[in-house]
Parts: sequence; structure tokens; C-alpha cells
Amino acid sequence: MNSLNPAKLAIRSLRFFAKSHLSVGLGIAAATAVIVGALVVGDSVRGSLRRLVLDRLANVEGLLHAPTFFEPRLLDELSYESTSDSDQPTNASDTASKRESQDKQSDGGASGHIIPLIYLPSSTVERRTTEGVHRSTKLQIFGATETFWKNIAPQATELTASLQADEIALNQSLATELQAQVGDEVTLHFDRAGGVPPDSPLGNRDGNAINLPRQRIVAILPDVGVGGLSFASSQTVPRNVFCHAATLQDALECGTRFNAALALPPPSAALTPEQADQWCRQLDSQLHPVLEDYGLKLERITLRFPNTPQKSGQAANTGTDQAEVTTGDPAGDSATTITDYYQLSSRKLLIDNATVHAISDHFDGSETKLLAYLANTITKVTSTSTSEFESTAPDSDSILLPESQRSRRYGRMGRGRTLTGPVAVASRPVPYSIVVGVEESSVPLMQPYTAVDGMSLRYSHCWINSWLAQQLDAKPSDWLEISYFEPETIDGREHQRQARFMVAGIVPLTEPEQGYRRGRPAVYATPPTIFNDPNLTPTVPGLTDKDSIASWDAPFPLDMDLIKPADDDYFERYRLTPKLFLSYYAAASNELFGSRFGQTTSIRFPIENSATENSIGEAQLREKIAAALLELRPENGFRFESVRSKLLKAAAGTTPFDMLFLSLSFFVIVAALMLVALLFKLGISQRTSQLGLLAAQGFSPARIRGLLLRELALVALGGASLGVALGLGYAWAMVATLQTWWVGAISAPFLTFSFTWPSLLIGASAGLLMSICTLDLVLRRASRQAPLELLRGGSEETSVSSLALRRGLLVAAALFAMSAMSLLIAGIGQTGMARAGSFFGCGMLLLIAGLLAIHYALQSRASLDLTATSTRGLLSLAWRTVGRNPLRSSLALGLLSVASFLIASMSVFQVSPDSRGYGGFDLIAESSQPIYRDIASGTVRAEQLGSDAKPLEDALILAARMKPGQDASCNNLFQVEQPTILGIPDRLEQLKDFTNEVANFQWAAEPDGEWLALEAFGEGTAESPMPVILDQNTAAWSLKQGASPGAPIVLKYGDRELHFRTVGLLANSVLQGKLMISESNFKKLFPELNGYRFFLIHSGQSGTETEVAAALEKGWSAEGLDVTSSRETLQRLLGVQNTYISAFQSLGALGLLLGTFGLIAVQLRSVWERRRELALLQAIGFSKSRIAHMLTLETALLLGGGLLLGSLAATIALLPYVIENGTRLSLLGPLAMLAGVLLAGFIAAIIAVHSAMKKTVLAGLRSE
Repeated sequence: MNSLNPAKLAIRSLRFFAKSHLSVGLGIAAATAVIVGALVVGDSVRGSLRRLVLDRLANVEGLLHAPTFFEPRLLDELSYESTSDSDQPTNASDTASKRESQDKQSDGGASGHIIPLIYLPSSTVERRTTEGVHRSTKLQIFGATETFWKNIAPQATELTASLQADEIALNQSLATELQAQVGDEVTLHFDRAGGVPPDSPLGNRDGNAINLPRQRIVAILPDVGVGGLSFASSQTVPRNVFCHAATLQDALECGTRFNAALALPPPSAALTPEQADQWCRQLDSQLHPVLEDYGLKLERITLRFPNTPQKSGQAANTGTDQAEVTTGDPAGDSATTITDYYQLSSRKLLIDNATVHAISDHFDGSETKLLAYLANTITKVTSTSTSEFESTAPDSDSILLPESQRSRRYGRMGRGRTLTGPVAVASRPVPYSIVVGVEESSVPLMQPYTAVDGMSLRYSHCWINSWLAQQLDAKPSDWLEISYFEPETIDGREHQRQARFMVAGIVPLTEPEQGYRRGRPAVYATPPTIFNDPNLTPTVPGLTDKDSIASWDAPFPLDMDLIKPADDDYFERYRLTPKLFLSYYAAASNELFGSRFGQTTSIRFPIENSATENSIGEAQLREKIAAALLELRPENGFRFESVRSKLLKAAAGTTPFDMLFLSLSFFVIVAALMLVALLFKLGISQRTSQLGLLAAQGFSPARIRGLLLRELALVALGGASLGVALGLGYAWAMVATLQTWWVGAISAPFLTFSFTWPSLLIGASAGLLMSICTLDLVLRRASRQAPLELLRGGSEETSVSSLALRRGLLVAAALFAMSAMSLLIAGIGQTGMARAGSFFGCGMLLLIAGLLAIHYALQSRASLDLTATSTRGLLSLAWRTVGRNPLRSSLALGLLSVASFLIASMSVFQVSPDSRGYGGFDLIAESSQPIYRDIASGTVRAEQLGSDAKPLEDALILAARMKPGQDASCNNLFQVEQPTILGIPDRLEQLKDFTNEVANFQWAAEPDGEWLALEAFGEGTAESPMPVILDQNTAAWSLKQGASPGAPIVLKYGDRELHFRTVGLLANSVLQGKLMISESNFKKLFPELNGYRFFLIHSGQSGTETEVAAALEKGWSAEGLDVTSSRETLQRLLGVQNTYISAFQSLGALGLLLGTFGLIAVQLRSVWERRRELALLQAIGFSKSRIAHMLTLETALLLGGGLLLGSLAATIALLPYVIENGTRLSLLGPLAMLAGVLLAGFIAAIIAVHSAMKKTVLAGLRSE
């Protein structure tokens, strides 16, 4: 006879109790499926983000994007194989690659893997039809060569590599948005790079947007692959335009230059992120830009007498770009050298301070810095009262010298004291004159012409040339007043100010025999002086290239009444030769002409005699300056960013969707495990006699548990395996739901279903472990019963607690209820996290109080009255039966009430757009290119729009500066490192005094002074962080820093690490995803950014929102102004939060439904335990229908009681919200869910009860 070992016993029991084990296994499968599904959803999101990155980048590894244009020669020496860091710049005499060579670079080696292109990331395209204008903003334009197509998209070469002038290709998303087809024509708008900063008075504020009309579409590319090429961390599909590089080069007038390059490793090189970063650093070390790549120009300025023109190949400020600088015979022995030097200038007019510092650090101080500026008028003045003077020494922060030199030189560089008080005009105003600040370095320039004593030099002083002295009838010690525009515009408008200087001396100026003519310099009959030098003034397009003042193309209106014949004659004879001279350090101060753009217009380098040791040629000087600027390559954009590794890192995501869905599915998991426990208890109750027999034969409880656990382990393993398969289906359903119903959580339907094996293994293991632990807990409790009790069928009836304990329950319930009421009162008027804390605290305390009170009532049940025959008697009998096991009933009520509380109360967090979310600004706008004029001005709007400006008559517009960055709102699933930063003007807070309709935002943490808190001092360093305001969701979820007042935020922009300090947090704001700093601090951090790109608009009463938006978009279409409804924008931002809440409610309802089925299992177990009593009731005359009615009432009491308790607690906890906001709660959905669960529970209860009542009376009485 074969022995029955534990393994065989487990297998036979498994077969015998297969029906019971099947239900337990299905419960385990449900719990495992939810866990696996949540993990697979996380895999799908991360995998989809990763695929997006790989698809959009193709084989691009690194990106160089510079603010200036460079010759492709810069890339010629770059290679993948190189590992050495070169420390010498490329020779400046290298011949630049020409356009025809751009399309002939080989596919291999360095040129095949480093691909130049023109990249314009923020542009606009329009397509005009008879139906109207279709416009798309914030799109990317790629100016590509044949090399680009061969290496990036070989499959698209036939369609796109042969793009000709005025031919473009679009990607599918852009074509759909424009409703365009092949053969249609569109207009491209993009910004003109470089040049004089538009925020300076000499900058062009109207013509910076380039329009490229009649571009014919010859191809439409799919969004995958090169058509979706993007370097941004966003799941939204990019809008791309592709054209030939030459098309953009012609429009931008940049010759054969590019502003970007793509780095592609060889196909055989599969680089890890660390290797990619290493390669990009190697490429950076091989970059050796020449001066022109930085936007700088070095030229030799030579003036000899007699000055027979000799060509030198350099342009001068003589009225034409083609005129020659060198005049006179440079080698002639009879010629006298008047001036001979090298001059460094910038296409931006001003050389930035970092460049000036770097050059000064690499030279011995022989260089001379100059700052030229345009004075609107120069007038001689006299004091009309007792002379008053005040100190006007430049602020030390505005001086370019180190502190040690500053104190040493201050005596002769400072402005000193100046004349104040009323003055009388003593001459005509001389208009539009150049004032230049000259640094007196090794050779004192102005000292020989100083005609006042040293005591007088304590006053603000200047030198003037002889022509100006004659016009003003000025002499040394006279006072002059100059009027000039502040070096930075305010709201796009020039602001004039005045300064007064004492004449310290008069410098000589030789009158030429013949003035300047286009293509020819002035001709002198007598030797000119060093002050006959128009090159002291840098090139200014529209001014220095004109023949008369009247023909100036100035960005500001000229006062023609001021211009006299003598002024025109001066311009003809001397061009923009300076009339007034200052100390450089006085002129460069922020009190005069210094600005955030720089404090130097040119730097001069002397040309030493060739016999000296200091002799240096132009080539050597170029190399020396270029070497000095190598350390500034990253700041000037000459660095390769490892975009692939950066974006793949960002693809890890801001929101961990696996953890998110695990938390959303919390009640589903708990309900499934509870269902497992109850089903197993139901099954084990049918095996109590078997357990009793084993115990009676001497088996210890531990051994009994061991035997059953072997059996249950197989059940759990099978259930977990099935759960993995179900989990994949559950995850697929969740992904499909995220693509459709819940698309608001991911902004764009980009997800594809995918999974990783570790997620399946972890999910299966977690489900298996939790299930076995749950089953073991049930077994431990069952195995502790006595053998005789088990043989009789087992019973878990609990005795009634003592009176003292029951009274303690009642006292505790009262205390919890009073605490809940205290929190309820405290929650009135609270917002944000304080309101949420008050709400949940009050709700949970009420639930605890209610459960304790119900437990007290169950413990206090009276004796069972079997003679009740009325309906009321059945209800009383059902209630007393529920109290048969108070703990089990209370726990069931607790689970149902908590779940129903959360489902019912989540509606309070379903946020609807509120005017405080957008501060009363009903429209919000963003432009592709900066707008430099003040569109808040009615005059500007009237000039731009004409009669179309009528809807804007009383519109209120607030313009903010913007540093474009990544979207840090909840709409972006990628990790964010560089969010968009806005420069908020102080006018925003002032608007509250003007009208109560705007600027009233909702605060989660309101700072003192609200927006004025941004005006506090900050430098953006760890020691002096810059004050910032942001939305609380941005801080808490996207950036994961700065989520409380005073908390720090550290961000890295390029090679700079910026430090911020949170001073305020907005709640549910349309400004979500952006950091707000003051406009003054913004200009300090990003001095290179000009104009405004972000606008808050209050449409007013003159026009509707639609009319106002249409007028603004039409007027500034070239800048790509896109106006949207603030309410719709806020609705989209809040949609993420609302979608998560809807998902939580839906999954919570699923968990509640499983909990309901668990409750049915509890009732089935109760019926099994009471089978003898129920049989006895039938024997004494109770009908089956009456008993079934009683059992159904028991289920209804628990199910309805749990739902009612949770709903009642939610209703009370929501009172502060209802009092403050009215009854704007979306309760229909939660009530429908609860009603559906209640209905399903009743149906299941009726079916279960009727199934249980099929047992005969005799079978029940046999065990009695």
C-alpha cells in the first residue's frame, strides 16, 4: 500500500477542493493583475517616451546651436576618433568653405558625421486661402544641405535632397494644421539674428522679422523619422519645415555661414550616455572659432598724409561698406602716419563685458577701450542761480576695472561733481552728435589738450572738438548739457535724459579739402589730427552708411527742425567723427551709456614699430584674441550638447506612472486581497472537520498549516501566473484608456503598449507574496481553534464586550466627532494644501467616530427574538445577526465606508477654471519671435492695426520677457531641467490699484506684497538666490523643488547654475510650468534677450475675446503672436489633475465593487456557520423566502451602511468648500458609481442567498 506523503496529500486536496481553490486563485489573479498592470503601464509610458526620443533624433548624438553664424570651416577638423584636446586656435587665414562645397562633403570621416545646418527653432508659417489664414507658430525651420539628408534620412533623399530655392518640405502634423498639400504656397516668418540689440535706442524694433513668401511645398514627410526631428523634451508632435540652407542664408544675409551643427557618430559606434558626453566634450575642445564666428571684426585703421587712397581690403565708416580704411601710402617715405592701429568691433555694436574682460586678461594693458554713443543734442548752458553741485561718481558696480585698479584710477576716470539747478540755454542745440568715451591707457590722449586746472577736473568734464566749440561758442570751463536716450528702452520706447559737463579742453580738428563721397574718403590739404577719425564710431547700419543726416534710417524719429546746414556740412566732411570726448570709465557707467548689453563699442590695439620686440602682425593678433576667447566658447554657444543622452535621461519621466497607477489602484489591490481572504475563509469553513480530524490525531497547528500551505502555494502560483496574463490585458486596457478617455493625463496620444520582463517578475512575485501572507494569516486563526470545535464545524462567534468597554467606545466616538468639527471650522477660508489637510483630517475623524459608534451599537445588541414576524421584526433580527461578529462587520463597514468616502469626496479636487487662476486676464498670448514695441500702448496698436485696432480700445495688456525653455507643467511627461522663465514687470502689482478686474491671482502661499516680492535683490548665486514665484504643482511635481516659501531651486542653463528662492506659490494658475522673476532680475540674468514674448490680456468691453485675439494675431502675424483663451488654457492644464482624479474614482469604484463581492463572501460564510440555525428556523415554520429576505437585509445593512457612512462623512467634510464656493460640485459621477456598486451588490447578494438556501433542512439538522 502506497504511503500518502505531504506532496501527494497537497495534490489530492487540490483536486478534491478544486472548486473552492478556483475562486481563491481568481482572487489572487485579480490582485496580481492590478500590480502587474500598473508596472506595465509605467513600462509603456517610459518605453513610449524613449521611442519618441530615438525616432525624433534619428542618429543624431550631439547638437551645437550658436546665437551667431559661423563658417563651416569651424567643423572641418572635428572627428569622432580624436581624443586629444587641442589648445591652439585655427589659423585665421584658413579659407572658408564655400556654398558649393556644402553639398559635396563626403559621407564618412569628420565631415560626414558633423553636419552643418541653419536651425531656427521658434518660427511661424502662414498659408492664406479664400477661407482665411491658417497659421502655425513656434515651429522649427531646418536649412539643410544634401549631406544632411544622406546622413539623417537616406530614405527621404529622393524627395528632399533636391530642394531648390523657394521649395520646402513639411511634416505631416504641420501640413494637417495648415490644411496644406503638395503644391501649395506658404509664407515663412523668422527672426533676424544678431545686429544691434533691439532694446537699445539704435536697435531696429520694427524690421527684425524676416518674411519669406511664396515657398512652395514639394514634399510632406511623416511625423516619424526625420519629419519629427526635435531636440525638445516634449511628447507633443513638433511642427517642422525643411528647406535648402541657401534659401535661409540668402534671407538672413549670412553668406555661406551656419548657426548649428549635428554630431553623428559612425554607425558602428553604439555610444553609452557616458561615452556620448565624452565625445561631445572632445568635440568642444576641437572647436576653435575665429573672431568672425563670435560676431567680431578686426581691421587695421591707417590714416596718412598726404592721403592718396590705397586699397587694404577693409571697410571704413565713410558712407559705404565698400570704402577703404587705409588712406595714404602705407609704405611711402614721404607720408606721415596720423593714425595706425587695429580695431576690434562687434556686429552687435557693443562688445559684451565677458569678451572685454577675457581680452583684457590676455593683454598687457596696451589696448584701449572706447564707448561711442549718440547725443540727441549738445547745448551750452549757464547757471541762473548760485552754482549748485552734486557728486555723480559712477556706481562701482558699473565700472569695468578690478577693485584694485578702480580705486587707483578713480581720480581721473570718475565723473565727479556736476552742475545742478536751473540753467539758461546759451547756444543753439547741436543735434545728433557722437560722444565717445576714451580709455587713457599707456599713452595719455586728452592730457595735452586739457586747459583747466586740476581742481576743476573734480567736476564732470569733457573735451570737445574745435568745430563744436565754434558752433557753441564754448571755451574751457564752460558748461555743456547733452541730451541722449537712455541706453535701454523702456517698454519699447526711448526715454531721454540729460547730463552736464564742464569743458576741460578743445581738441583740434582739420577741415578736409574734399568731404566724404560714396566709395571715397575725405581729402586733406593740411595734415589731419588724430581726432579726424570717423572710425572712433563703430558701424551702425542705417546711420554710418548714409550720405546725409536726412537720409538716416534711424529707429527713432528725427527732429528735422534741429538740423541746420552746418550740421549737414559736418556730416559730409567728417561723417560721424566724434564731437565730444569723455573718460571711458565715466561714459561706461550705468549713469551714462553703460547697459546690460555691454560698455564697450571697440577696442584698439597699437601697431608697434617693426624694430621693437612688441611688433605683432594682424594674423598673430587674431590668434591671440581668439585664444583669449576660447574660455568663452560655451557662453557663445560653441559647444556640443549631448542631446540624445540628455533626452533619454529626461524620458525617465517626471511622473512615475507605475507608482501612480499602483496608488490609484490601491483599493483594488486591498479589495482583491480581502476577497482572497474571505473566499479562503469560506472554503476553509467547509474543511473544519478535516482540520479537526488532523488535530485530533496529533498534528500540531504548525504542521497543519504547513500541509495546507503546500496546497495553497500551488493555488497562489497558478493564480499569480494567471494574474500576469490578466495584468498584461489590464495594462493594455489602461494604455488604451490613456490614449482616449484619459488622454488629458498625457496631453497627446503617443503611447504604445510595451513591457519589460522585470516588471512581470516583480508584479508576479509581489502578488504571490502578498497572497501567501494573506492566506497564512487566515490559516493561523483557523488552526488555533480547538479540535472539538473544528470537528463540530467551527464557529467564530464573539462574546459581547463589557459595559465599561462599550462606554469607552462611545466616549472615543464623541471625542473623534468633536475633533472633526474643530477641523471643519478651521477649514473655512483655507486654500491649497491647508484646505486638503483640513478636508481629509475631518473626513477620516468622522469615519472613525462613525465606525466606533456602530461598533458600540453592535456590541450592545439585545438577545435574539425569534418570534418577530413583522417586517420590522425581520429588520431587527437582521441587525442583531450583523452584530453576531462585531469586529468582522465593523471591518467590512470600514472598508466600504473609506472607499465610498474617497470616491464621493474626490469631486472637491475636480478643479474648474476660475478667474483667479488667470488673474482676470481672459486672454493669454505667446509669440514665436520677440515683439519690441509696447503693444500695451494704444498709439502703437493704432499705428500697427489702423482701423482694426477698434476692438482693442480699452484692452489691457501686460507684456513679460521670456526665456524659452521646457514645459514644466503637468502636461509634459519628460523630466524638466530648464523651465521657461518669465520676467514680470512691476506694473502687474500696480494694476491692482488701477482696476480690481485684473491681477488678482489665487495663491497657495501668498508672499508679502504679492508680486512686489520679486523685486527683492538677488544675483542668482547660492549666496544670493533670486526671488521667484511659481505654481505649486510645478514646484511639487515637475521640478520637485521649491514647493514651500523660502525653499531653494537650483537649475542649470548651459554652463551656468542659477539659484532661486521661492517667495510665493500660485494655485491652479494659467502660469503653471513657468518660473516668474522680476523684469529687472531677468535682464540681469539674460542680458542678451530682447523684447517681449509673453502677454496677459484683459479684453475689455470694446470687443469680444475672439475679436481682440483676431486683431492682435493679424497685427503681429510676422512675429507669430498666438492668442488663446485663458480659460481654455487653464482647463487644459487642470485637465491632468482632473483626469487623475477621474481615474482614481473609476479604479476606486472597481475596488469597491470587489469589496462588495467580498462582503457577499462574508455573508456566505455567515450562512455556512449558521446552517444549523437556519435549518432549525425552517423546521419551526420559517419559509425559505422569509429567511432569504432576512439574509438579504443583513447584506443591505452592511453594504448600504458602509456607503452611507462614507458619503455622509464626505458631505460634512465638504461643507467649508460649499460655503465658500457654493454648490459647484460635480457629484453626479461619484453618485452614479456608488449607485452602480450598490445595485451590483444587491443583485449579487440575492443570487448568493438563493444559492445558499438550496440546502435541505435535513442536511442542516444532521450536524446539530
